[in-house]
Amino acid sequence: IATYPEFERLNNDPAFITKITGHPYASLEGFLYPETYKFSSTVTPDSVLAELVRVFYQKLAAVKMAAPGTDSFYRTLILASIVENEAVVQKEKPIIASVYLNRLNSSMRLESCPTVGYLLEKRGIHREYLLYKDLEIPSPYNTYISAGLPPTPICSPTVSSIEAVLHPAATKYLFFFADRKGNNIFSNTYSEHLQKQKQFR
Repeated sequence: IATYPEFERLNNDPAFITKITGHPYASLEGFLYPETYKFSSTVTPDSVLAELVRVFYQKLAAVKMAAPGTDSFYRTLILASIVENEAVVQKEKPIIASVYLNRLNSSMRLESCPTVGYLLEKRGIHREYLLYKDLEIPSPYNTYISAGLPPTPICSPTVSSIEAVLHPAATKYLFFFADRKGNNIFSNTYSEHLQKQKQFR
C-alpha cells in the first residue's frame, strides 16, 4: 500500500492531521485505531489513515470522554496509550491507570518503561528489556526524568484502555513491576515495592 516513510510523512503532516481529525494535533499517534481492516490493493495511504481515524472516532461514540480538541481529551488519550502498553491482562488496566493517576496527583514522575521504549523505537532501537542507560536519555518522552505526561500518545489505545483511565480502580498504589508472566505486582509505598521485588527474585 505504501512505504513506512510515506505513512510517517502523513502521520506528521499538520494540514492532513487537521483535515481528518478536525484538530491540529502534533501527530496521528493515538488516533489510528488497532483493528482488522480490509483494503483494496489500490487504496491510497491517506485513505488508509483516514479510515483508521474514522473507526477511532466511531469507537469513542460509546465512551463518555471529553470533546476532541480539549486538553482533557488529549491527556486521557496519552495516558490510555501508556496503560495500553503496560497491561497484558485486561483486568489490570483500571489498576494500572490508578497507579499513574495517583502518581500524577502526587506530583511524582510516571517512570513508565513504555514511554522510554517509544523514544527508542523512534530512533530505530528495539529492546526486549530496557537498559539503565536508556533511562538517562534526555527526552520529553523519558518519563523517568521528565515530569508529567509525554507530549503525544505512545501508541493507539483500545477503548478498554481509555475506559480504564476514565474509570480507574480505587487504589493507593504508586508502584508496580511485571512478574514476566503477564501480570503485575502492585505496592503502595517504595519500601513495600522494593521488598516485593526482593521476594519475587
